[in-house]
Amino acid sequence: MRAGRGWALLRSPVLWAAILAGPVALFGLHRFGTSDFLRTNLPALNALRAGHVGAYLDQSTVDMGSYLLRLPLILLPNLWAGGSLALYRLMALPALAGLVWLGPQLWWRSRRLGAGAVAASIGLVLFVLNPFVLTALVRTHPEDLVGGMLCVAAVLSARRDRATLAGVVVGLAIANKAWALVAVVPVLWLLSAHRFRALVIAGAIPVLALLPLVVRDLTHTAQATAGGSGLSHVTGIASTSYVLKPWNVWWFFGDSHHLVRSTFGSSHPLYRSPPEWITHISHPLAIIVPLAVCLWVASRMDRRRWTQALLLLALALQLRCMFDAWNIDYYQAPFTIALLAWELLERRRVPVISFVVIATGWVVTTILPFNVSPDVQAASYLAWSIPTTAWMLWRLLRAGRIAHDAVAEPHADARERITRRTARPEPLGARS
Repeated sequence: MRAGRGWALLRSPVLWAAILAGPVALFGLHRFGTSDFLRTNLPALNALRAGHVGAYLDQSTVDMGSYLLRLPLILLPNLWAGGSLALYRLMALPALAGLVWLGPQLWWRSRRLGAGAVAASIGLVLFVLNPFVLTALVRTHPEDLVGGMLCVAAVLSARRDRATLAGVVVGLAIANKAWALVAVVPVLWLLSAHRFRALVIAGAIPVLALLPLVVRDLTHTAQATAGGSGLSHVTGIASTSYVLKPWNVWWFFGDSHHLVRSTFGSSHPLYRSPPEWITHISHPLAIIVPLAVCLWVASRMDRRRWTQALLLLALALQLRCMFDAWNIDYYQAPFTIALLAWELLERRRVPVISFVVIATGWVVTTILPFNVSPDVQAASYLAWSIPTTAWMLWRLLRAGRIAHDAVAEPHADARERITRRTARPEPLGARS
């Protein structure tokens, strides 16, 4: 009996996901260099840890919703006077927990749908050891991993028609990172009822998360006018930074005569200065374009093939990256998570497609930047992202067309049989 239990535990995907997450945490959280976390977010977090809520709101960025979701973890290091590294490691725990939870979920679901043990296990390994997962942790942005996993979890909730739960999960994802708005269409498409309820819940949660910034702004109008927080930070979601990175569709529109370096050091590649019009439309289009494309594609999809919602989500997340002027390697993590989930649950084979996309994308966005010129980086990114996006779009439209033809053909046969039964026989002698 004990031997049987031990063997069952040894075969548990949860155990293996936890074991695989160990080296990811070791290499991703052992230290951090100059990053957004140190330069932008840490001052606000330290103010909150010290009990200065007003100072925290004044210094908060648009990532505040993500911090609110992890509020207990932010205050926990105060128990032992932990420093910045301890704070970051604790704040990364939800991402690691998500890997250990969602990976086995996909393993179990794919097995129930008919996937072999080898295919499901390879998918679990790729899910946890995804190089973009490690990059997100190294660059101090575990919230992008959390956002991607929440989007996938919302689709899985919608699969069971749990409209309230799906709305809550999507709302948490949007509160965590604003780009999760692109998940709204795949989730609503999959729900068969109570879509309005899910939409209202999904919108209310991020509004409540950002409400403290708005209230702070309204009560300190003069301070906000002088460049403080509040609405200036909330509306800052729609603006892009002062540099244009090579990994998007905008690079060749940038000013090639005024190259700038990242503030993170001389080891980073040269960036271009974006024209003003790009700074105003990049972030809005990174949301509008995926939503518009998803609406158009969803109208041509067959709801009986629910796994297509995961591929639709992957398409939306990839388009978000392509139209974001600030796109960088770890931005691809949510897209690859959704793509891998689709392949495991739809194809139920060894996830070769996901492996190829992840491996080539990681080379393009992480390896090439330190070996080739920015123009070559931009061309390489387009050579990777455009065919990948086109393939996903083709796959979705093809699946919808095949399903439509499969439904239309039996109807046509039925109409033909009815016509034959009801047709009047020709009178004798009518044929010559």
